[in-house]
Amino acid sequence: MEGVGEIFKTGFNVTRLGEGDRVILSGEPIGSWSSLALFEANDVIKVPKRVPIEIAAGLVINTVTAHRMLTDFVELGPGTNVIQNGANSACGQNIIQLCKLWGLVSINIVRNRPNVEELKKQLIDLGANYVYTEEEFNALDEKDFFFTRPKLALNCVGGPLLTRMLKFMAPGATVVTYGGMSYKPITAPTTSFIFDDLTFKGFWLKRWNEDYRNKDKKESMMNELFELSAKGFLHAPAHKFVPFEKFKEALENTLSPKGLVGHKCILDFREMHAEQEKEWAKEREIRKAKEKEEIKRKGAIAKADLEKVMKERERQKTEEKDKGKK
Repeated sequence: MEGVGEIFKTGFNVTRLGEGDRVILSGEPIGSWSSLALFEANDVIKVPKRVPIEIAAGLVINTVTAHRMLTDFVELGPGTNVIQNGANSACGQNIIQLCKLWGLVSINIVRNRPNVEELKKQLIDLGANYVYTEEEFNALDEKDFFFTRPKLALNCVGGPLLTRMLKFMAPGATVVTYGGMSYKPITAPTTSFIFDDLTFKGFWLKRWNEDYRNKDKKESMMNELFELSAKGFLHAPAHKFVPFEKFKEALENTLSPKGLVGHKCILDFREMHAEQEKEWAKEREIRKAKEKEEIKRKGAIAKADLEKVMKERERQKTEEKDKGKK
C-alpha cells in the first residue's frame, strides 16, 4: 500500500533526513500499512512540505506508473492522441492530468454506471478531452474516428474492450498493458500485426524500480512530480481521509460500485499516536534546547580560549618590544 509518513526519529548516522520530514517509500511499499515502521534511510524519498499530503500519499505507485508509461514507450509530441481504458482509476486520472500538462489528447473509456455523467464531468474537469462508456465506444465507427489515430494505448482492462480499441490505433502504434481488471485474455487479430504493425508491451512498476539503470531517471521524475504537485498542476483523485479505526469503511467503499466514482479513501494513522506525537514533540524541543545550550557552552569556551591566545600574543609582543629597547 502506497502512502506518506512522517519521520519521528532518525539513526545517528542519518544526515539527509530529519525528524518531522515527510517521506514516501522508494521501492515496494511493504510494511506501509502500519502506524509505526522502521526503514533504511535509502529506502525512503523526502517529500517537500509544499506537496499536499493527499497527493504524496498516492504518488509513488499510480502517478509514477502514469509518468513512466507516457514517457518510456513512445515519443509523444503535443497534439498526439493517447487512448486508455479504466480511465477513472487513480492511475487513469494521473494519465489524464499528465496528458493535459504535456499537450497530449486523452481519449478515455470507462465502464457504464448509474452516475456515469458525474464521472465524465469529474474526468473532464481533470483535463480529459474525450470520455466514453464502453457501450458508447463500441458504437463508434472507426472510419470516422478523430483526426489523428492514437499512437499509444494504455490498457488495464483487457478482454473484448482492448480488441475493439486496436481497430482505432495508428499504424506502428504501441499498446502497453499494466493490468487486467476484466480477468479476460488479450486477443489481437492478425491484421493488428501484419497491416497495422502494432507493438504490444507490458509495464510492471516493481521491475522498473528494481532496474538500477533507472535510478537517475527516478530522481529526476520525482523532482518533476513534486514540483508539479506543489504548484497545483497535479491533483489527487476525489478522496476523503478515514481514521484507521474505520478501515472497514474504506475497504467497503473500494469494493462497492459507488466507490469507483465517488472518492478514494486514504487511511489516516495520525490519530492512533496523537499522544505519542506530543511526547516526541516535547522530546525534540528538550533536545533542541540542550543542543543550543551545548553550542552556547562550546562557543563560550572557544571565546575564552581565543581571548587567552590573544592575551598571550600581546604579552609576547610586549616582551619582544622590551627586549628591543634594551
